[in-house]
Parts: sequence; C-alpha cells; structure tokens
Amino acid sequence: MTETQEDILRYLITQFKLCYYDLNEADKVKVMDQHGASMTFTSNEFGDILDADTEQIVAISDIPHDIDKIGSRRPTKWENSIGYFG
Repeated sequence: MTETQEDILRYLITQFKLCYYDLNEADKVKVMDQHGASMTFTSNEFGDILDADTEQIVAISDIPHDIDKIGSRRPTKWENSIGYFG
C-alpha cells in the first residue's frame, strides 16, 4: 500500500460504509458497494481527494495549498468539496 493509498483510505472509510476497497492501481483506491457499483479515487500534490474518472476534487485536505509550504506533510482530515457534492 502506498502512502497516497493510505491517505485516500483514511478519508474513504469516513464516507463509505459496508464497502470493499481495491488497491490494485498505484496511488488509486477503488470503492465497490454490495451491488457492484464502484468509483475510483486518487489524490493530488496537496492531499486533496479526487474522483479519478472526472478529476474533480471530492474533498479538500488540511495541508497548505502552497507547494512551497507542504514539505513532507500529509493530510490528517478533509472537508467535502461543495463543488462536487452540491
């Protein structure tokens, strides 16, 4: 499991209950429900969670969104994006 997948999973387990997670693609996590529906998520350099198919931001991370200030920081929490969830 990559660090990116770890971060994505930490977010996803707060949002998707009773689902299965597939970690077969590098830096992506596929979520599947009991009916077979699925979505794949990835992350950007700021730790935001993205819908891998549309590249829309699903959730915004708590680390600075300034490439010079990130350093080795990893996100610890996310806020759902109003633009994605409406």
